[in-house]
Amino acid sequence: MKKLFGVVMLSSLFLSAPSFSGVACEGTIHQVYKWSDKDTLSILLTGATHWIKMPTKSDESLALLAFASGKPVTLYWSAPDVTSCTDGWSHNRVLEGYILVKK
Repeated sequence: MKKLFGVVMLSSLFLSAPSFSGVACEGTIHQVYKWSDKDTLSILLTGATHWIKMPTKSDESLALLAFASGKPVTLYWSAPDVTSCTDGWSHNRVLEGYILVKK
């Protein structure tokens, strides 16, 4: 009986575990803007149709480096509801994941 209870509990943990979409959007940053009353800036990636808000100052620095140098980036979304690089999120959604600047 204890074994069965353990199996049921373990199964429920696996079924309720969060899943991650793992969408990776690649391109170059071709526009950047920041409102005067906001703390962080937003970027527009080639191929994407909605703006992405950078969550931290270090993310902003990486984005500005990539923008100024024209280097390609990968934005990895870990949010489970982001399923596409085109129209996959609302405008100015904060990036949940990471930004990778390529050489």
